[in-house]
Amino acid sequence: MPNTVKEIGMSTFINCSSLTDVQLSNNLKTISFRAFGDCLSLKEITIPEGVQEMGGFVFQSCNLTKISFPKSLETIDQNCFWGLKLGNLQIKEDNEHFIYENGMLLSKDRTKIFTITEQSIKGNAFTIPNGIEKLAGGVLEAYAQITKVIIPESVKELEANFFPTMVETIEIDEKNAQYISINKQICSKDKKILYFCYSKDRSITLEEGIETL
Repeated sequence: MPNTVKEIGMSTFINCSSLTDVQLSNNLKTISFRAFGDCLSLKEITIPEGVQEMGGFVFQSCNLTKISFPKSLETIDQNCFWGLKLGNLQIKEDNEHFIYENGMLLSKDRTKIFTITEQSIKGNAFTIPNGIEKLAGGVLEAYAQITKVIIPESVKELEANFFPTMVETIEIDEKNAQYISINKQICSKDKKILYFCYSKDRSITLEEGIETL
């Protein structure tokens, strides 16, 4: 890619399924929505210094196992890494906006999870660190071995497709003010809203008092 390129637009390389290597422009600033979606042969990528923004679903359905981020990166859409199963993730220690910690890429204030690696999974369980406030879709999608997710007091917002398809148990801290897990259902604390049902049974009985699905 020539160094004149400053932005990779929406879906620029989508479905380039034989693409194995990308040398990005040294003057690149922005990587947009689904820029490398369905690049099935792309295994590793280094985001060069100077890139400031990465949009949603940039690497959706890719088989990336290694990715490196620069100091300059300021903004990442929380759905950027939808469905990725990364083995290796690196980010410059002096990046002011993000941190890689305990196998997770987090916002520097530790209120958002962007993606995880297998180091963050203990057996079949994934524990969300206390302090995380939003659980965005696709973060755990690729990790079929996760059957148990533990949610802390701090979570204020969740998307149902945050959870892996094989999840069997979701534990929510009783001090959480927003959510409760009961009978394989995540409901509002007052049990009037059903956010997510993860029962694998053939018959499902909703909680009494549910008004909104």
